[in-house]
Amino acid sequence: MNKTRRIVVPSIVHIGLTGRLFLLVILAVVPALGIQAWNEYDQRITREDDIRQHVIENTRQFGGDIGVLREGARQLLLALAQLDPVKFRQPDECSALFSQLKSRFSNYSLLGAADSAGRVFCASGATSLSSVTNQPFFTRAMAQGGLAVGNYWVDPANGQGMIHFAERFEGADGHMTGVVFAGLDLAWLSDHLKERGLPPTASILIADREGNIIARLPHPELLVGKNMRKSHERIMDGGEAGWEETAGVDGVMRIYGYVPAALPPGDFFLSAGQSKAEAFGAIDRATWRVGALILAGFLAAIYAAWVGGRKFIRCPIDSLLKVTAEWRKGNYDARAHLEDRASEIGRLGSAFDDMADALAARQAAQSRAEEELRHLNATLETRIRQRTIELELALKAKSQFLANMSHEMRTPLHGVLATLELVRQTELGPTQQRFVETARRSAETLLGVINEVLDFSKIEAGRVELEQSAFDLRTILEEVTEAFADLAYGKGLELACLVPADLPTALVGDPGRLRQILTNLIGNAIKFTERGEIGVRVQLIGQNASSALVAFEVIDTGIGIPAEKQGQIFEAFAQADSSTTRRYGGTGLGLTIAKHFCELMGGSIQVVSEAIAGSTFRFTARFGLQSASAKKSETASRAYGGTRVLVVSANALNREILTDQLTSRAARSDQVQTGEEALAALRAAALCGDPYERAIIDSSLPDMRGIEVSQAIKGVPENADLRLILLTPFGQDPGGSGDGLVRYLTKPIRQSALRDCLASGNAEIAATTRDAVKTSVRKDLGTKGARVLLVDDQILTLKVCVDILESIGCTVETATDGLHALDWHARCEFELIFMDIMMPKMDGYEATAEIRRREAGSNRRTPIIALTADKTEGARERCLAAGMDDYLAKPFGLDQIKAMLTTWLSASVPAVKRDHLTLVPALSAAVEPIDYKVLDSHRQLQREGNPDFVQEMIDLFFKDAADRLKDLKEGAANRDAALLREASHALRSASANVGAVILSSHCEELEAMAQSGVLSEAASIVDAILEDYRAVEIALSARLLKVA
Repeated sequence: MNKTRRIVVPSIVHIGLTGRLFLLVILAVVPALGIQAWNEYDQRITREDDIRQHVIENTRQFGGDIGVLREGARQLLLALAQLDPVKFRQPDECSALFSQLKSRFSNYSLLGAADSAGRVFCASGATSLSSVTNQPFFTRAMAQGGLAVGNYWVDPANGQGMIHFAERFEGADGHMTGVVFAGLDLAWLSDHLKERGLPPTASILIADREGNIIARLPHPELLVGKNMRKSHERIMDGGEAGWEETAGVDGVMRIYGYVPAALPPGDFFLSAGQSKAEAFGAIDRATWRVGALILAGFLAAIYAAWVGGRKFIRCPIDSLLKVTAEWRKGNYDARAHLEDRASEIGRLGSAFDDMADALAARQAAQSRAEEELRHLNATLETRIRQRTIELELALKAKSQFLANMSHEMRTPLHGVLATLELVRQTELGPTQQRFVETARRSAETLLGVINEVLDFSKIEAGRVELEQSAFDLRTILEEVTEAFADLAYGKGLELACLVPADLPTALVGDPGRLRQILTNLIGNAIKFTERGEIGVRVQLIGQNASSALVAFEVIDTGIGIPAEKQGQIFEAFAQADSSTTRRYGGTGLGLTIAKHFCELMGGSIQVVSEAIAGSTFRFTARFGLQSASAKKSETASRAYGGTRVLVVSANALNREILTDQLTSRAARSDQVQTGEEALAALRAAALCGDPYERAIIDSSLPDMRGIEVSQAIKGVPENADLRLILLTPFGQDPGGSGDGLVRYLTKPIRQSALRDCLASGNAEIAATTRDAVKTSVRKDLGTKGARVLLVDDQILTLKVCVDILESIGCTVETATDGLHALDWHARCEFELIFMDIMMPKMDGYEATAEIRRREAGSNRRTPIIALTADKTEGARERCLAAGMDDYLAKPFGLDQIKAMLTTWLSASVPAVKRDHLTLVPALSAAVEPIDYKVLDSHRQLQREGNPDFVQEMIDLFFKDAADRLKDLKEGAANRDAALLREASHALRSASANVGAVILSSHCEELEAMAQSGVLSEAASIVDAILEDYRAVEIALSARLLKVA
């Protein structure tokens, strides 16, 4: 049901009762005054229109006078045209006669006659006109009958201005012989206009057809002879009389009526003007009178409202307000006592007095009730405080219990896993291997349950924080998917991961939490799927300059989830039904934890599923984008651009993955689903003259095995140059001899492995081939007996690394600085060198550069792995520039060392210089002073019969830290940058090895500050390091015996 929302607008201007009455009067008076003003305005507009029409009529009357003058000229010329001297063109008689007639017509300056050629043969007096051929009045008269009027003309002989009238005349033979003309004296015209008795502010103007002004009053000397056509062309050539308002040359604003030449009397543009002030004077005076009356009425209404409001409303209300003010102070004896009790306000005052009596009685009762309530509140507050303390203690005890129990259970479990790992590396029979594998999986399952309970307890306590570090999304997805390859293919399932080639993968976020979400979803998908496939997809939802929203999908063909149960699967300890728990196990916390992590990452998680039809879990997360300088350069080769590749697989997702990657590298790809289709496609391509250069064949096809397809292909001579790549499930032998195969490519498909297969030109088998083993380290990886040089100035780091390497089977030599490392390199050949960066005498950069210089003249190139806690992009670039091959971040453990050995000592991986370094991530850090996962990883190195390894590490740390802390104090006191840098670097490395991540982080901050030489904050950071060390000392001392 919709509810009406009440919108409250805050009052900015507070208006009292008097003011409101004042506004009411204004609202009543203003409309009436406005209507009156509008009527006056409308009447003024009407009167103004009447005046303008009157001006136009005056102009027309003026035009009538000019018409009379024009008609007189026409009658004169017609009479002259009938004279015999004119008809017979007798110059002397005609001139004498015209001279006599001119004396009778003073308004004309010249009377004359001209033959048809324009030669003047008769004139009333001296004139400069000998020919009128080019005169407008002549051409107009000759062109048409009737009176012709010329343009403004000044006689050069006497300077007289005139305008000519002309008429044609006929000779004695009755034919048109010439014209007679009369020049009207413009001076006489001006005097004639003055005789009209114009008012001082009026004006008259006459112009010829061309716009030349022939007469103007007043001020003829300013305008006569000037041309006005340019500014008045529109009205001069118009066909209607009209008016305009403008200022004259004398500055007087006038209303001008005008009659264009096209209207009677014709041939002249006429204008008559009247002063606007004079014309509108009476209207203006009437307007001012009405306005003054309206204003006076308005002010009178305002004054009456103001005075009446104050006397009859404001003063009584003020009295009531004073009474209420006294009541607020607790004085309920105050009364209004208004004089006018009969009015509404008077009755309101009486009601106020009655209210005061009631309030006094109520106040007494309320005081008694408040006293009782205060006593009750005091009792309740005491109980609430006590209960709050009890709840806080219970919550703290619960959190501490969960943390302690999780650690106490994880510690022996790590011991079990480490022991089982060592047992797996011994010679075991098939039955023993099965027992060990069962025990290992059971221990890992139990460890996963414990970790889920611990994560859930942290979520409930609100102690989960996200890491922000750079990572490669494709690497995370492919590694997590590959980790489940054994389990998936062991159940006969297909497992694939699609990361589009155009997806931005250089991201910033929490890769550990992302791994945890993916691990949970993929693990569930495999757990609940008996046959079919599991697919992992990722796509970009949106991206801006600093972040990207990414969607992940985990799709399975398992048992599915009924619609009515889908709403509860993200709740803690919940599964679809109890039979699921009995059959598949699990705590029911995994999806709850995944949902919380998704929300922390700015996304969400949903499920789309049907019973028996499988499920699709989709979640989104927002990640930052790495800066352009931080992104790894894309080294995808374009060398096989245009290469034609045939993809043979019955699995649609695998075909899509391969096609996407091939297309991104400009290869031409086609798809088929069976062996027969593959053979047919190869034959068709060969016949068309565009054969395939490579074929990627799945080992499992509907009609035959992949190895059989490859053998059939190689049995055709035309396919001799065709390179074949066989897709095999992770850890499984494809069967058959495999003769003629260029490479094996394991499923799930990794981009880097596919790139290597396509780019490779030899017949070697990839590191992740059918011979890939399930154990982490095997003899065929080249680690047994491998000679390794370990260079580090920290005794604790040396001990950890030596024990790890020797447990794997390596032969280890150690050096404590770069010079010592160069000495070892000169005396012995090593298969791998682990090189620390910051060391005395000579650092790792210089030592590596010198080793590369020595090896430049030979075919020898020893892989060198950087060991450092510096994770910045600048450090990676310096390592690359110095000639290092890879980069291992501190702190590290057994798995990280094994990964490096597998990468660089594998027989199938040649030692070549890389274009970029791959960061192997350090062990994940927690928010506690100690990350016990680091110590747990070291526990795996414990050997039977040897002293406690972890306890030795902690003892060494305490001994070394005492000297380093002393140096830090001294360096801060003396502002010694070199001493601070050396001590903070040493303590950073040592603290990282025992899991003191917060202490290590502060040491790294101090080291960077000392390197920059800015020591203003050094003392405060040293104090923080001392605080961190005390917390580490307490934590390690309390668990010194337990961690073993």
